[in-house]
Amino acid sequence: MLRTRHRQGSNAIEYALIAALLGAGLVVAITNMGAITQMLFSIVEVLASAAL
Repeated sequence: MLRTRHRQGSNAIEYALIAALLGAGLVVAITNMGAITQMLFSIVEVLASAAL
């Protein structure tokens, strides 16, 4: 009985670590995507103003 509880506790910790790593990865990916999107809109703005 004690071994089962210990194993369940360690599984919960492992899942929490995996979730934290996935969350951190998503934050980094979304931040980079935002910077790239901003750069693309800046390029489009420059090209549009040059065309006028």
